[in-house]
Amino acid sequence: MKAIKDFNDFIENGIVKRQSPDKSRAEFLIKQAEHSYLFLQDVINKIRINETNANDIMKSCYDILMELVRAKMILKGYNAAGQGRKST
Repeated sequence: MKAIKDFNDFIENGIVKRQSPDKSRAEFLIKQAEHSYLFLQDVINKIRINETNANDIMKSCYDILMELVRAKMILKGYNAAGQGRKST
């Protein structure tokens, strides 16, 4: 199993860059995550989790968490481009 990298390693490698905090963008991402979460709850309550939709539900959970992580990073003044991608 790979060791978890220190956050500063991502900054040094240019994967994470400093930027001005953007409260309005972070608030937008948080609202999107809340909307996605409510939709996901509705799907789970009405359709239930089964073998056919379990993977899609997990993908939705991941997307919600990533929106919240991005929102926190933007509030703290960071932007992550991901390995091999340039930040926008």
